[in-house]
Amino acid sequence: MGVRAGMTVLYLISILKLAPLLLLIVIGFPAIEWARVVDSGLIAPTQLGQSMLVLMYAFIGFEFSLIAAGETRNAKATVPRALIGTVIAIALCYALIQLVAVSVGPDLGNSASPLVELARRLTGATGAIALSLGAIFSIGGGSLTSLLTAPRLTFALARDGTLPMWFGIVNERTRTPANSILFCGALSLALAVGQQFVWLVLLSTSVRLMTYALCIAALPKIEKSLPKDPGQFALPGGLVIPACGLLLTIWLLSHSSMESFAIMGIVVALGSIIYWACISRSGDAFPIDRQS
Repeated sequence: MGVRAGMTVLYLISILKLAPLLLLIVIGFPAIEWARVVDSGLIAPTQLGQSMLVLMYAFIGFEFSLIAAGETRNAKATVPRALIGTVIAIALCYALIQLVAVSVGPDLGNSASPLVELARRLTGATGAIALSLGAIFSIGGGSLTSLLTAPRLTFALARDGTLPMWFGIVNERTRTPANSILFCGALSLALAVGQQFVWLVLLSTSVRLMTYALCIAALPKIEKSLPKDPGQFALPGGLVIPACGLLLTIWLLSHSSMESFAIMGIVVALGSIIYWACISRSGDAFPIDRQS
């Protein structure tokens, strides 16, 4: 799938999946009972960390916008603001939904589909159907986003000579990384069929958090090595906010299961072997314009 066609579909899916949630907030906001929210109590730190691992799945993926940064005007200023605005908007949206859920149905945690049940209580069967369709669009949109972006990452790695050149071969007619798309699609299908959703969520979140931690840890080095641009966005406080983010990321990772750490270790080891095998063959560096 081409980038332009893929982004058009993603825009449409985003509208379809957000509309039921926004409608749920608008209808449910008057029903918020602040006294019930305050009296709902706090959970233990361990349970909070484990719950946050699942909750983080709703926030991951914001970094995909960086893939198109090279085609964005004044990316150094606009992309960071877009990232921050997106995360704040998502956090506010989920916070409002949680407030409505606690007020309208404190027993929703016992339901197999809490949001659908919440929509049913607020708007009847029509709302439940609309939210179910929104969930389908959300899952489809997430899958499409991954299928659109992940193959471009493996293609770029192959182009730079850090993955086998097979991943970098592009289709002559569509100019898309066909082999990378097939590989990522097949891998996603195998994982979806072979594992449960919660297991995949926890593993995906743990891997992303590890990536975030490594990126944050590299910021001081990156900041010193890159030239300064007067127009670029700068966080207030220097490295204070990244440091807080790193500590939070490490805390979240500490609640990952040993199975997740074992799988991450295997993936890192396998990736390292492939990386060193590829760069050792410097004469086989992948040409960007290779076609099939």
